[in-house]
Amino acid sequence: MEHKYFRKQGVVVLVPPQPQPVLVERLDPPQVEALPGGPVDFQPFRTVIDLKVKLEASPNTYVTQFNPPITIRIRCTHKDVKRAKLFNYLKLGYWDGKKWVHCTAKTHKFQLEVDKTIKYAGWGIIQISNWDDPIPTWGT
Repeated sequence: MEHKYFRKQGVVVLVPPQPQPVLVERLDPPQVEALPGGPVDFQPFRTVIDLKVKLEASPNTYVTQFNPPITIRIRCTHKDVKRAKLFNYLKLGYWDGKKWVHCTAKTHKFQLEVDKTIKYAGWGIIQISNWDDPIPTWGT
């Protein structure tokens, strides 16, 4: 399993062996204000990272289907929790190019994991089978 850690963004991407070897690339995400508004059940407030996955043998070919799914762990800060008013009110979503999609336990096996350190509040964890340029974003 490949682990790609983006320390500054607080993101860990876990990629189990895929049909063809892949590489994970980080791009700078746009600010939330640059993207259209969210639906009633997801109000975005902090974009985290923009990820691309491409074939190792053909770096100009992007991969959007994963079997088995990839896991993305995204740090949440105490500031994120304060903005959400409570740890359990934090939501993770992404912009799919047309609308905001709220990650749930059913759709993305979303879960929040409390961190025991003082520096961070915890992790948001999602599993992705289909990934076509979403930008993981914290919201409420």
